[in-house]
Amino acid sequence: DSLSVRPSDRPAMVRYRARVLFDYDADEDGELTVERGEVVVVQQDNDEGWALVARQEEPETAGWVPKDYIERTTDGDDGSENASEEDQQQQNKMSDLSTASAKDKSHTCHACKEPLQDDFIAANKLFFHVPCFVCEVCSESIADASYLTKDDKFYCEDDYYRTFNPPCGACDDPIRGAYITALDRTWHPDCFACAECKQPFGDTSFRTHDNEPYCDEHWEQLFGTTCAKCKQVINDKIFEATGHKFHVDCFVCEHGNHTIGAESRFHVLD
Repeated sequence: DSLSVRPSDRPAMVRYRARVLFDYDADEDGELTVERGEVVVVQQDNDEGWALVARQEEPETAGWVPKDYIERTTDGDDGSENASEEDQQQQNKMSDLSTASAKDKSHTCHACKEPLQDDFIAANKLFFHVPCFVCEVCSESIADASYLTKDDKFYCEDDYYRTFNPPCGACDDPIRGAYITALDRTWHPDCFACAECKQPFGDTSFRTHDNEPYCDEHWEQLFGTTCAKCKQVINDKIFEATGHKFHVDCFVCEHGNHTIGAESRFHVLD
């Protein structure tokens, strides 16, 4: 299978040895994972800032890496002794430009704009002094911690979720992962629970009172209307008569025990 050329209309044909300046993990097919310090052979490069390289011991395994991640070496044959003088001059010019670009960009800290020293951090193709690699919000170091990015800004996990995710409607901690939306709020699944007994609803239904969720049992205990005859909570239509509330089927004639409908006339005896 042939390797696809990284974004470029025409790759410039060059061939020289280069030393890898920074670790690079291949993100796509056709790219090559390389480690800082190893020496590679540059087979092509292009105007989009990519170079097709191969390891000296594995010339058949080639892949694309950013040109900013490599620097031409001067210790040895560059493999282009059969090129014409004009071609050689063009190759040298392009490789010199590539090296200058690498020095200009990769040796400057993205945060403080000062030159990099021996120890630095590469993240999202940006480079930082170790002390400069901090959370955008709390300014704590994230050099040895998990971090998240947005718009080329770096955040510790806690501040990222606090900044960009809604708070839970119960515990007020930021939402991470799965969530439930109900009562105009967002909830952790384990936090969406009855306001009285604190049992999560899971896949069961719930009722509300003053915009708070309740399980059936506690909603009925706290807010339900009790039938004056059977003493059970009324969950459907309520029949009001004689100053009391009844299930429709519970409001019956004391003599015949038949239901007295809403349109029926009835008499009350002490």
